[in-house]
Amino acid sequence: MLSLRVVNSVDGEASFTPATVDALIDTVRELIDTAKRAKERSPA
Repeated sequence: MLSLRVVNSVDGEASFTPATVDALIDTVRELIDTAKRAKERSPA
């Protein structure tokens, strides 16, 4: 399970810019790829 909390200090709501969303998407893709490779290496 992955949990992410991003809070805008002004009103307590999450605040994402397009650049932040792009970076988060790239990070999640990298995490998924890493998890897939680890699963392939581990014995069943």
